[in-house]
Amino acid sequence: AALGMWAVKLHTMPLIVTSHLLLGLITFWVLFGLYLRVKPDRVRLTARQGPVSFVRFAMWILFEQILLGGWTSTNLAALACGADFPLCNGQWMPAMADFSSALNFFDGLLTGNTGILPPDAQVAVHWLHRVFAVVSFIVLSLVMLLATSAKHPKPVRRAGLKLSILLIVQIGLGIAIVKLTAPLWAAVLHNAFAAVMMMP
Repeated sequence: AALGMWAVKLHTMPLIVTSHLLLGLITFWVLFGLYLRVKPDRVRLTARQGPVSFVRFAMWILFEQILLGGWTSTNLAALACGADFPLCNGQWMPAMADFSSALNFFDGLLTGNTGILPPDAQVAVHWLHRVFAVVSFIVLSLVMLLATSAKHPKPVRRAGLKLSILLIVQIGLGIAIVKLTAPLWAAVLHNAFAAVMMMP
């Protein structure tokens, strides 16, 4: 609630808006976790038979990617690479990218300005979000392959299948945001699928 108020008072400063987004998602995930805890013991025991340790690692990777996505969005960097995909402004590795400033989360709080990254840093954060999307895709694909192997019970295999569908749709939405110059419907669905991807 406080972050929502500050987001308005501080003119949508990226640090505040990204924190507001992440806390909203964490609230959603905690509520889902509580829902799972009141399910019958059989459901919880089945979940423990899946690739639990690797899934925890994958959840951390996914959380980092969601953080980067929120930071990209709140810094108005969704179109920092133009409508190029998979290239960024016609290059695989953008030359005009300021990586040293891309993750400067506290700039707005320290300087009193809006906190929005300069254009070269926007390119860098957008490019980082794309690169980490590849890392996330690889890790989540491994989770899906592990979960859908025959040695796991049916609910675990079903969760792996759901994860693979969500992953494909999420990648498609990310590409649509770039190619269609960030339509609102694609951005909203991209956020919604990011939230739901943590659930399976």
